[in-house]
Parts: sequence; structure tokens; C-alpha cells
Amino acid sequence: MTNVQELQAQVNNFFTWLAAEAGKLAGQNNIGAGVAVIAAIAVILLIMYLLKARQVKKEREVKNKIALLILHLCDAYDQVEEWNFETKTASVYSVNDDVVEVTPREIKGPGDLLKDMYPEDAANYSEEKLRLIFERVMKTCTQDELVVRVKNPKGSYEWASYLLQGVKRDNHHHRNCLVMKHSVDNVKSKELERGEQMQKAMTTAKNSAEAKGRFMSRLSRELRTSLDAIISYLSLAKEEENKDKADEYIAKSDERAKHLRNVISDVLDIAAIENGDMKLENVLFDFEENLHSVGELFSKEAKRTNIGFDIQVKDLSMQYVQGDKLRLNQILINILNNAFKFTKSGGQVNCLVRQKELKNKKVYMEFSISDTGKGIPKEYLKKIFLPFEETKSGDNAKLSTGLGLAITNNLVHMLGGVIDVTSEEGKGSVFNLIIPFEYSSEHNRNMAEIQTFPFVKALIVDDQENSCKYLETLLKKFSVETKITTGGQQAIQILTEAYAANKPFNLCLLDWKMPGMDGLTVAKKIKELNMKDLRVILVTSSDFKAIEHESLELGITSMVNKPLFTATIFSILMENFSEEAAALNRSQPKFDFKGARVLVAEHNDITAELVVKLLEKVNFKVDKVSDGKTACEKFGSAEPRFYDGILLDLDLPEIDGTETAKIIRMSDHPEGQTIPIIAMVDNVLSEDVAKAISNGMNSYVEKPIDKDKLYNTLSNLLR
Repeated sequence: MTNVQELQAQVNNFFTWLAAEAGKLAGQNNIGAGVAVIAAIAVILLIMYLLKARQVKKEREVKNKIALLILHLCDAYDQVEEWNFETKTASVYSVNDDVVEVTPREIKGPGDLLKDMYPEDAANYSEEKLRLIFERVMKTCTQDELVVRVKNPKGSYEWASYLLQGVKRDNHHHRNCLVMKHSVDNVKSKELERGEQMQKAMTTAKNSAEAKGRFMSRLSRELRTSLDAIISYLSLAKEEENKDKADEYIAKSDERAKHLRNVISDVLDIAAIENGDMKLENVLFDFEENLHSVGELFSKEAKRTNIGFDIQVKDLSMQYVQGDKLRLNQILINILNNAFKFTKSGGQVNCLVRQKELKNKKVYMEFSISDTGKGIPKEYLKKIFLPFEETKSGDNAKLSTGLGLAITNNLVHMLGGVIDVTSEEGKGSVFNLIIPFEYSSEHNRNMAEIQTFPFVKALIVDDQENSCKYLETLLKKFSVETKITTGGQQAIQILTEAYAANKPFNLCLLDWKMPGMDGLTVAKKIKELNMKDLRVILVTSSDFKAIEHESLELGITSMVNKPLFTATIFSILMENFSEEAAALNRSQPKFDFKGARVLVAEHNDITAELVVKLLEKVNFKVDKVSDGKTACEKFGSAEPRFYDGILLDLDLPEIDGTETAKIIRMSDHPEGQTIPIIAMVDNVLSEDVAKAISNGMNSYVEKPIDKDKLYNTLSNLLR
């Protein structure tokens, strides 16, 4: 009992006695004594009232304080509960309109906290461990905090804090525990992120120090090895009496000195890259011509080592680009050097270059450089772009990266590109690069305006089918009719049948080194068949000086080295058919599209009228619409091969030109993916052109429409 309760009990006993005594006095007719007793009773009643009021006030104050405390706790925590392990119930506190509400729920024990806990965290807190924590905080009325990951209503895990606080009701009740939970996901995530960043920084610094140590050690060994070789060869030359032998030692010394110079140059490049001192140029250059110069450099190496070599350029619409020409060459030379280094005599090194996409005023060029060399061990691929890494190949030969590929990797990234390598031991390697360049629409505008040779019928003979198709692509740029074959015997048969049918070929591009019947043997058969007016061009990546005399006797018109580019093909056609081309231009109208039909979508009536007149002038059939939606419907409902091409204004109502092209390309129409689409643009330097090309358009013409440019573009796309 409390003091107040004991006092109240004593007062009640006294009141009972006083009432009994008052009764006795009343029976004895003692009125004065009775009045005194009544007065005493009144005083006692007043005292009792005051005591009771005081007790009620005190209890109300305590309840208000508890309610206010719980209100603050509910504001501060996502969840506030009071756990009673004797009754196995939890009082869940919540606030509704500033009023604390209590909802009971059942609990089984401390292990209830484990239900939604992340498995890894739950493994750190067994039910027994939690029981000990709860007992400690309840006995001592202290607190403990658990920071763990728990499942949220969405089913994912986030960091949360459980604050366990022991509470004491009074001396006669079991102690309970307040369980208060709130999210600390942002704080914990940032803390973990900072810790992870610090760990990464420490690891990076450690790895960097170790890598620099290894680099300096291997560089020192590389320099010392080269210097030792130079000194040794010079010493041998000094002691050698035989002049030829001495010259041989001097030549080897000179070779090692050049290697030493290259190593030092590479080290300077690495230092410049790391210090940020390497500056990039941004100059306009002819992309294909630049590749041609690189190709010529390695053609000589291919002849010397008897390795097949070819560069092929596909889908190039932006021949003139802006970028760092020298760094591009350095990248290609480093990778090609590596390819030739690990490819044996009789092997093959190829470089395929294609225009990947136009985006954000940049043209992305994709390079794929492959070889048939010994390949790279799988575990070594991860280190291929690190300097002076060493391993052994399957044939137990030592492989070393040197500095070339490390510099190449850095240069590619400096140019904004990406690079990777795939390889299989014994089958060779493939280096894949994508490098962006700025492009000049002004310089590329006249690319389509080239001389055509529709009267030339060419047979392409090469044992590599991809080489045949590449040459076919180059010849078709000039409207040359082509046929391909991969064997010498088949070539003779095709030529013979065409001659007999009075549809002879007048050009034969003939690969020299083919299995079975090689190019010289095919040329000999052609001479025996006496096929007049057939120009035979021998194509090879080998040195043909040794067969120059024999080729003349066999009637071979000329010999050209791989790789071949657009300019090479144009030179061949002009050297052999310039008179016929001139005569054709004089005798025939330049453009005639008789039988062809195009769909024109143009919202401006004046421009639309002009385009229609220009097209009808060269015998086009024209269907005209004025918005993108109608253009999509018109093409979608057309039969296959009904339209030969589509001209789209970019600024169309309903659906703009770019979106119209995208819809056509994604349609179920059989020709949705292939029909030529030409954009009509107001400004060729705007991003709209790049966006149009990237959304499926094949080319563009600038407004106001120039008829020759329009005809040339249509001629090249509608062939």
C-alpha cells in the first residue's frame, strides 16, 4: 500500500469508531456531545476529500507525462511497443489526432525480432542472445541498440535501429521493455559507402605503389637487356675479322638500339598520359585515305613476312572526319604490330572498319583487327593492357605486353572510345575498338557525286568470301554490275559461259594466292581462251615484283596491292574505262528513273511542288502527302515493291519525319527495314540530321533542294 492508502484506511477506521460513539451519546440524550461528534465527522470528511483530490491530481499528472512521453516517442520512432513477457503481449502505441492509442498484440518471445531480419544479420543475433539482452535492459532499466537490416513492406531490405529500453512500473509489477524502431538506411548507407570508398582508396594506393614498383623493375630489366645486347654485339663486331659477320653484328646492334629508342619513347608517352600533358589534336582529315596510308605501311610488312593482310571499309558515309589523326594511327599501328608479331608466315591479319552510328554530331567508327596467330591465354587477357606483364603460351613461349598495348588502351579512352579483346589459344585474337569522331557535313555533302560505270561487268575471284563481298560493295558504289566466286575453276566456267552467251565480262579482279588454281593459272587459262576486251587485275597482299615479267606475258592488265579502298577502285575503273565513261556521259541523259515510284512527305506546299516537279522530270512516279501519319498509313497499306524510296521532311505535322522513319522501320511491312528513306533538312549542321540517320534514314538532302544532289542521292540509294 501507498502512504495515501494507509492514511485513508486509518481515517475510515476512525470514522467507524466515531459514528459508534456518536450513537451512544445520542442514546444518552447528550446533545452537546452529539454536535461535537458531527463537527468532527465533517472535519474528517473534508480531510478525506482533500486527500482524495490530491491523489487523483497526482495520478492524472503521471498519466499526462506518460502520454506526452509516448507522444514524443511516436513522433521520433517509426514503431513504439511495450513488450510484457509475462503476459506475452505487446502494447502497440500510435498517435491519432494528438491522442495516444494503444493496441495489444501477441508476442512469443525475444525471437520475434528475427522474423523480418536479413539472414546474415539474424545469424549474429540468436534467440538466446536476444533473451539475454532483453533481461539485462529490463533488470537494470538501461538501454541497448541493435542496428540491422530488415525487410520493408516492399519486400526489400533496409537498415533499421531497434532501441530496447527497460521500464519500471512500480515495486509490485514485472518490468517491461520498450521496443522502439526507426529507419537509419540513409545514414548507414552513407557510412558504409564512406568506408567502402576509403577501403578502395587504400587498396588503389597500395596496388598503384606495387604496380609502379613492378613497372620500374621490368622497365629496368628491359632497358638493361637492350643495352647489354647492344654492347655485346658491338664487342663481337670489334673482335670479328670477317667483315660480313661484323656487319651482321652491327646490324643487330642497330636493331636493338632502335628497340631501345622505341621503349624510351613509349615511357615518355606513358608519363605524358599520366601527367595529363598529352594534348589531342582536332583536325579535318580523309578517314579512308588515312586508313590507306596505314594499310600501305603494313602491306610491306605482309610481303616481308609472307602474311596475308587486308583492310576493309564498310558502310562509310562520312569520309571526312575531325579528330586526332596521329593518335588514331598510333593506336592502329600498335595493334597491327602486335598482330603481325604473333602471326606465323602463311597466316592472316585482317582489319575490318565500319561506320557504326551517327549520334550527337559524332560518327562512331568500329574497328575489328583479327589475326590467326598463337592467341592469348585466358588468364592473361585481364592483364593484356598492363605494361610489362609476362606469361607463357600453350607452346611454352614467353609472352610479354611491353608498353604498346598499355599506351593504346589509354589513347583509346582519351579519344572517348572503348576497346576489348577476345582470343583463343591456337586460333588467334580479335581486338575490337569503337572511337568517335566529329564529322563535317559540308565536306561529306558531295560524296555521292561520283563518276558511274554502269557498262562495266566485273567478275571478282578470291578464295575469301568476305573479300569478294567487300570488293563487290566498292564496285557497286560506281554502278558496276558484279558477280563473285571463290575458286579459279569456277571463275573460268563463269567467264566462258558469259562469253558464249554474248554477255561477256570486261573486268576481272583476280586474287593471286588462292588454293588449288591460283591467280596466275587462271590468267593463263583466260589468255588461252582469247577473251577480248577483258581487263584482268591481279590483287595480292604479297610482293609481286618476282612475277611482273610473267604477268605481262599472261596478259594481266595491272597488279594492285591489298588493302583496296574506294579510291583504288576508282583509279582502276578510270585507267581502264575512262573513254567509255566519257562517251556514255555525252550520249545519254545523266538521270532516268523510268518506272520508279517514290513517296514524298512534305508539309510546305511550295517545297512539295518543287520536289514533285524535279522528280517527275526524271520520270519518277510520285505520291505526295503532307503529314507523317498519312505517310505511315500510305506505306503500310502499299504492296511490296510498290515504292522504291521515301522522301521525308523532318518538320512534319501529326508525326515528325524522324518519328515517321522510326515507325516505318519498326513496321511489319516486308520492306520496312530495307526501303531507302531520305531526309529533307533545313540545316545539315543541326543535330536533326544525326538523329534522322540514327533512326533509320539512309541519307539526306538540304533545302532549298538542289536537283543534281537530289538525283545523285536517289541514284546511289535506288540502284
